[in-house]
Amino acid sequence: MRGKYNDERGTKASYSFQFHRRNVIMTEKKDSQMSRRTLLTSIGAAGATFSITQLLGVPKLAFGEPGGVTNDVYGNSFGIGNSFMKPVFEVTLAQLRSMPFPNLTDVYYVTDEGKEGHFQYDAADVSSADNTGTIVVSSKGARFKRDVPDRIFNVRWFGAIGDGVHDDGAAIQAAIDAIPAGGATLLFPQTSQFYALESQGLLLENKQNVRLVGEGTTIKFKANTPDVIDQQRKLSILRMLSSRWVVMEGLILHGNLSQRVAVPTQESFHCCLNMQNCEDVVIENCHFIEGMTDGIYVGAIYNPPGSPPRTALVSKNIVINNCQMLRCRRNNISIVGADGARVSNCRISEAGTIQGISPRSGIDVEPNKGWFGTSKNIVLQNNTVENNAGTNGVSVGGSGSENVRIEGNRIMGHTTGLNLNNNANAPMNKNVVVSDNTFSNNVNGMRMVARNVDIISGNLFVDNSSIGLIMLYHIDGVIVTQNQFIRNLDYAISGGYNSPNIENNIRSVVITNNLFADSVAESNNATAGRSVRLYMAGPSALVVFNNNMQLNRPDAVLKMKGAWIDRECLARATGNTASNLFDPTKPHEGFVGAGNYSDALLIS
Repeated sequence: MRGKYNDERGTKASYSFQFHRRNVIMTEKKDSQMSRRTLLTSIGAAGATFSITQLLGVPKLAFGEPGGVTNDVYGNSFGIGNSFMKPVFEVTLAQLRSMPFPNLTDVYYVTDEGKEGHFQYDAADVSSADNTGTIVVSSKGARFKRDVPDRIFNVRWFGAIGDGVHDDGAAIQAAIDAIPAGGATLLFPQTSQFYALESQGLLLENKQNVRLVGEGTTIKFKANTPDVIDQQRKLSILRMLSSRWVVMEGLILHGNLSQRVAVPTQESFHCCLNMQNCEDVVIENCHFIEGMTDGIYVGAIYNPPGSPPRTALVSKNIVINNCQMLRCRRNNISIVGADGARVSNCRISEAGTIQGISPRSGIDVEPNKGWFGTSKNIVLQNNTVENNAGTNGVSVGGSGSENVRIEGNRIMGHTTGLNLNNNANAPMNKNVVVSDNTFSNNVNGMRMVARNVDIISGNLFVDNSSIGLIMLYHIDGVIVTQNQFIRNLDYAISGGYNSPNIENNIRSVVITNNLFADSVAESNNATAGRSVRLYMAGPSALVVFNNNMQLNRPDAVLKMKGAWIDRECLARATGNTASNLFDPTKPHEGFVGAGNYSDALLIS
């Protein structure tokens, strides 16, 4: 049962209860300022509510059941006894704030829509500020603390409305700030519109064990909110700094770029989600849409320039799974300072299509220039990356990324689907594997500059309008194996340049167990339309072309030519099969070897 607080007399009746067999003895106690009188009524339990209502004019009175009121009251431990019944009074927040003489033994149930919950007076607290949600301060300075079972908080307790009109930034920030040191879950209930931001972004700093949970809930900047240059990223929708063990799920962070005007030609550094020096973070089932800079930025906190030793506090063990990143202005995802980041099962598309600014990539793994080794142990797995407006769908480069796996992704609709390179005078990428991806409907499927990839295996390069795989500058020791190259218009693989600076060309490459099919171009061009075209670095350069298949459809009008190198070098071809090539007598022109087969001809 629950009773409404009656303040008509400027005071309050509080009740103590004793149990004796089946009878309830109730004693009314007025505050010490009033003359005391005792009302003793012995009634049956079944008639208790009716009798009290008649005697005191209180519409409802609720008794906390044994075990029904927990000790988990926000900010303290009142020791609400589970073995005793406690009266619970229905009040509004306004009534709670106006209450002059609270009683330690009473529990107050706030009935304001969206803010419902139990509060109790904390006599020991004389300093906490009123945050509406978990701490309410009366006009006389009494602090009431909310009971928060299972540490589950709700942004609506703090005044967030979610009507798309009111600025909810301060209310949501108050909810985040109220999360105790031990962590909590913060709920963003679904609304008919969205939680609007206008004057500020949100900051989660130095928190642990936090869950941010929505129900497909949107947090969105209002239309026409100004864009300002802010390298501290204070107007990111959510900045996450120096926090650990954070889970975020079911939220839509929307920068509303299509209804705002970005600072022209510059980055304002406002992202949907910005993480710096965070650890053990899981982002699942979320959307990041129309970020003013990036959808997600995974970065570091750097020590001030010129303050040795130079250190970067990178983010560690970041998991982004089953999310969507759409139409962000710069990149949909930037991984800049990370040791352990996995992006998997995501849809990443249309970066830079609204007021875009370079590089406009779907995913950009790029340590800041000069900060070698600050991006490592990166996995990009089973994502769909499509129709981003920049040159590259996915880019891995900058200053020496290490231990990178790019596997199982579908990358399509770009000038170059996947680009791997490094800045001038920066270390090469190390331990990079590109496997089991599909590169389709790009101009070029994949491009690597210098030795920035170790193994390219199990990929499908199909229907790219120029080249499946491009290899440029100082390629040395790369293995290309078990891939399929189908209907790439000009070349399946092209390496090096027709240039006097031959030392920049291919030094060594192994191409084995691949399928080349139906790559065509104008057949009167000496090199175009080939399965493989390589410009070699000199007579000591090495290319191994073993156990590959080169095929054209029997009805092909224009037929693919075979593999070709530009000069004499250590070129070996063994165990290859070719069928229906443009010139079946030249399946690998310039190579020497044995055991090769082309249209019933044994090619030595």
